[in-house]
Amino acid sequence: MWWISQIVLVGLLCGASPTVVAAASTAEVDLLRQAPLTTSVLRAGIQPGSRLAKTSLGAEWEPLADAASARSFARRSRVDLAAPPNGAAELLVSCAVPDADAGGVRTSVMLNGRRLGIIRLTAEARVARFPLKPRMVGPGRNRVEFKKESGDAVAGTGALVCNFLVLREAVAEGLPYTPPIRESAGQLVLAAGAKFEVFLRHGATGRMAVDVCRGTARLVVDGVGGPVYQGALASGSPQVLRLEWSGSGFGLAGFEAGPEGAVICRLGWQADDDAPAVAAPVLQRPDHEPRNVLLIVIDTLRADRLGVYGSDRDLTPAMDALGAQGIVFENVVAQSAWTSPATASILTGTDPTTHGVRRLGDTIDTAVPALAEVLGANGYATAAITTNINVRGELGFDRGFAKYRYLPESESREGFYAQAAEVQAEAIAWLDAQSDRPFFLYLHLSEPHAPYAPSSEAARRFVRGRPSDEIRTAPDPMEHLSESLVAGRDEDLAWVRSLYDAEVATVDAMLAGLRENLKSRGLWANTLVVLTSDHGEAFGEHGVAGHGHSVFAEEVQVPLIFGWEGAPAQRSSALARQIDVLPTTLDLLGIAVPAAVEGVSLLGETAGDAFTETRLHRVEKAGLVLGDLKVIRTQGRTSGSQMAVHDLRKDPEELNDVAGEHPYLAGWAAQEFRRRESEAPATPRVRKDPAIEKRLKMLGYLD
Repeated sequence: MWWISQIVLVGLLCGASPTVVAAASTAEVDLLRQAPLTTSVLRAGIQPGSRLAKTSLGAEWEPLADAASARSFARRSRVDLAAPPNGAAELLVSCAVPDADAGGVRTSVMLNGRRLGIIRLTAEARVARFPLKPRMVGPGRNRVEFKKESGDAVAGTGALVCNFLVLREAVAEGLPYTPPIRESAGQLVLAAGAKFEVFLRHGATGRMAVDVCRGTARLVVDGVGGPVYQGALASGSPQVLRLEWSGSGFGLAGFEAGPEGAVICRLGWQADDDAPAVAAPVLQRPDHEPRNVLLIVIDTLRADRLGVYGSDRDLTPAMDALGAQGIVFENVVAQSAWTSPATASILTGTDPTTHGVRRLGDTIDTAVPALAEVLGANGYATAAITTNINVRGELGFDRGFAKYRYLPESESREGFYAQAAEVQAEAIAWLDAQSDRPFFLYLHLSEPHAPYAPSSEAARRFVRGRPSDEIRTAPDPMEHLSESLVAGRDEDLAWVRSLYDAEVATVDAMLAGLRENLKSRGLWANTLVVLTSDHGEAFGEHGVAGHGHSVFAEEVQVPLIFGWEGAPAQRSSALARQIDVLPTTLDLLGIAVPAAVEGVSLLGETAGDAFTETRLHRVEKAGLVLGDLKVIRTQGRTSGSQMAVHDLRKDPEELNDVAGEHPYLAGWAAQEFRRRESEAPATPRVRKDPAIEKRLKMLGYLD
């Protein structure tokens, strides 16, 4: 071992009261790669092509090979900068459009929504300066936007290329701009006095390996109870600091370069595997491996509408019967609050930041596994019948399916979506054509998704209330429900909820019919049925109606049942995720799980943290469930991010922000969100199609 010293330090940290599962690890974490991801790393100046800048850039940017420049083909491109400590007197940008013709491309430059001016970008990079008034720059995140106004590049054929942007305290001539913190050959180079922080997740003990290969720096490791370590670091003296804490939690390591600057060539963190083990659920497997798989995804289905999850409304006798012969997972977090990313997580076993589906039109990364491909390679006949535009085949949801049938929405249908009866007919027709091969059949049903058109029987039994004329006659009552929430029309809310309940009962009746059909064929006894939802639905719990707005429980808590003939009723209250569906299914079938899968088999392992996000609307939300704690980040497209922490044990409705009780948790979570974003693939997006956009607008996905 090349380190020349070891220091044993005793911390003063107090354990947090909620349970937080510590990130026990046997591998060293490279904190030099984490450093660009901390909340304090937003810089007043960046080189867009540097990895240090990636989390300051919009998704439209991609870095170039020179590691300084980045390009964007979008008409509008954004960059986030921090204000200098003493305010900013000017904005400098150095950009070009290499494919521009002789006339260049007229481009507006805006700061925090205010236009600073228009510049004409040519094939050669030029530096543009914009003087700023004091109130133009805020104390936190400041958004610079470029908008192409003219030229061929407006059509998307030419790329905007920028090599630096900077907010300066005073007008100065020094160009090109050199950031105070930059990467070079895997090392972190700090200018004199430059500071950076990196957050830690720790157990009771851990080791930090530090090597300053040039200059000097000061290191402070802090925690909830106070400093764990303070000391000077000098070149030529690599160290391993052994840190001892009083319990698991979160801490902070802060560095400040000396007067000659510093180059840090190693910063590693290893949390010892000493956290108390969380017992895995003891769940009984089938006495024989099921031969077939029926995956049923019911769009927009809240778990609390099922009797097996505690509802007394008698909406779901078929689903409840399935839960009586199988495993019911009580605490399931969807990986998104809308259809595309959540369903992609079910089918690939990976988070949205891995499979790449995060916004409308994103396609699934071809590098991630697909359940249908795995089963097809193991001899299964595969088919999917779907009813939602956001899981259509061109987005990658057809991967591995020999038959992929999308029943498109239509204004000629009552309720727009293809009804469950149509899906059942398609499924039976496909089963009729099958030989003796085992099958994998995926059905995506949209009854609980607005607009509503429940069966007459379900409407008679469950629709109640006297709504206002405005909401009663609206094509989609959910569009008007938010106004009713503001106006306090309780009858409107009760009526919409009852329509939703009637749709849940409608789809349950279809499942009962499908079950009887499979029994008549002799298939039910040998079929594993996996029932879940892509996301939930809000009915005013946090002031909104619908989904895709937040990552609160009403939008991301979903049912998950694995049922098979003859299985004893089992329940698990352990955390589960949509990414665990694929590995658990394969485990029940006795098929090896691909290494790239991020989920775990819920039969023998406990899920790790649960990640969830939504980028469907103007405000982006992301969440992390860590034991009893849930961290939520809210970030507007033109505003800074806000972090909130909820103690789910004391506050299951997620109404009270207790971030102040966990000072380093929010910082660590922000760092983790940025890590995920920095590693997210840039997957292709489908071309715009007027017919598709019309349906998306009809269903409320586009303005």
